[in-house]
Amino acid sequence: MKKKGLLLSSIASIALFFANIGAGTCCYVIYHQPKFPEKLRR
Repeated sequence: MKKKGLLLSSIASIALFFANIGAGTCCYVIYHQPKFPEKLRR
């Protein structure tokens, strides 16, 4: 059971890590390329 808990916690931390990278990338794109969101809205 302990191994299962470790596995779940490691998966959760990896998921959070990638979510943070994704959010950072989105913010970077939005702030540094103002024309990009307009293309997405059409």
